[in-house]
Amino acid sequence: MLKDCGFVDAAALSSGLAVVHEAITPETASEALLTHYDIRGDLKRIPTEKDDTFHLTTVGGEYLVKISAPGEAAGVVNLQSSAMTFAADRAPGLPVQTLIGNRFGKLETRLADPTSGTLRILRVMKYMRGDLLKGEDPSSAQLRQVGKTLARLDKALKDFSHDHDDRLLIWDLKHFHRLRGLLGLLVDPRKLAIAESIFDHFENAVAPLMNSLRSQALHGDFSPFNVVVNANSEDYVVGIIDFGDTVRSPVIFDVSVAMANQLGVDPQEPWRHALDVLAGYRSEYPLEPNEAALLSIAAPARLLLRALLAEWRASNSPDSRDYLLSHSAGDWERLYAAMAVPSDLVRSAIHNDTFSPSH
Repeated sequence: MLKDCGFVDAAALSSGLAVVHEAITPETASEALLTHYDIRGDLKRIPTEKDDTFHLTTVGGEYLVKISAPGEAAGVVNLQSSAMTFAADRAPGLPVQTLIGNRFGKLETRLADPTSGTLRILRVMKYMRGDLLKGEDPSSAQLRQVGKTLARLDKALKDFSHDHDDRLLIWDLKHFHRLRGLLGLLVDPRKLAIAESIFDHFENAVAPLMNSLRSQALHGDFSPFNVVVNANSEDYVVGIIDFGDTVRSPVIFDVSVAMANQLGVDPQEPWRHALDVLAGYRSEYPLEPNEAALLSIAAPARLLLRALLAEWRASNSPDSRDYLLSHSAGDWERLYAAMAVPSDLVRSAIHNDTFSPSH
């Protein structure tokens, strides 16, 4: 039985996780592109969580085409577009996607959903060639480049503001302690024990300091699926994609996302990859001592959040339950490995920035 399910449901709805809609067909997308952008080519769908995304290949080049989900507010889409253009303007060398204007020079085009008639927003961006970090086996130096690139992005967004940057987003760790009710979904005693421990640490150490932590607009999802890399490039990271989780939140939560995605990758040294990312980040955008001290809690909290939301979605989608839980199984194993390391060793490693704790 879920507790405080009202907040979970509201946050999920606001984040687009509870909206079900029919996918836009390539034919409909092609017609819109020809009408509003005067471009045509071959469209191939890219699987995404909530919007409709296509890879467009034309005679003149390649593009990424995104059509927002029907439940996503126009202001939230504009928040994403504005953050991208602001970051590119403040840091010209930053590998952020470039939005392409339509016939009238506008970066966003309003469409009516062909099924429901609700508002959809069409955007076209230059396609970023490279490999997703998800499929790579980066070295320590390359992981430091990942952290450094995120830090450059956060520095670029430091003064950015938008009317919708304080939106309610279920992935935003500043709400993590309000999601404890999700523990009601767990029947495995081992899962429940580690999840309760992480929530206890977060509620005792992070939540009381929330209002005093340095905050700004963040990318919000610097995951291996949103980082494009080239092993032959000196900078390694050649693309930052998907600003769909942009939100105003404490700075440490952005680096926590990047660290969480590296926790437990090496079961023998479960914090090593995450600390490489952190080292790169701090070399470019230093953290305050009180911020760094919370990362040993915030990073596992983000990994736990992903695992719990997979459990929540599985409970609401019986037909997809086995698929969703099979994909989250790896997150739990990585959590077990990371949390098996004594917390004092992790805190010492973060403080000294010199070694990686292991079992």
